[in-house]
Amino acid sequence: NLKRKSVTRSLFGIILCIVFGIVLIVFQFGNIQSLLKGPVKFESLSPEEIQDGVIVEASINTNFSWFAEEYEEDTNTHRTTSEYFYYVIWTGDDEATDWRYMGIKVPASDADVMDAMAEAYYNGEYFDTTMEYAGTIREMTDEEYSYFRDFFREGGWTDEEIASGTLPYYIDEGALVGGAAVFPYLLTG
Repeated sequence: NLKRKSVTRSLFGIILCIVFGIVLIVFQFGNIQSLLKGPVKFESLSPEEIQDGVIVEASINTNFSWFAEEYEEDTNTHRTTSEYFYYVIWTGDDEATDWRYMGIKVPASDADVMDAMAEAYYNGEYFDTTMEYAGTIREMTDEEYSYFRDFFREGGWTDEEIASGTLPYYIDEGALVGGAAVFPYLLTG
């Protein structure tokens, strides 16, 4: 009788844990699926293969300047500190015949090199430094995409040219790679 009461009391907790576990697995399913597929060389992807959630390793040797900045503001001093910059890059490699423009989110510590890379491109110079990044392709939010569109509009592009020549994605550097990959595994476990 005591054993039956003990099992009955713990049954509610067990069911609650199972339901909570299923919710976590559903929540992390896309991340786990991407992690199991492993990283893909970004330059080998065609525009049709670029999708939300794909983990990539990218070698960036050309960019076209930044279009957005993420910063943190100190509430006491109201001083802002740049955290990330979003740069415009293109898909494929130097031999690609079908490519589009998209973005990459990099830490502010890489801004000097990325700015020098963009300046070299616009001056028609060769930039000999290649930046290696690994991360996950993410779809831009409405706010990010509005900055992205504004970047091209300022360059004289029409909305039709933007729709056909760009992709609304960016590489989220550091997402689901290295130490950041441990969290989805642990959460699912």
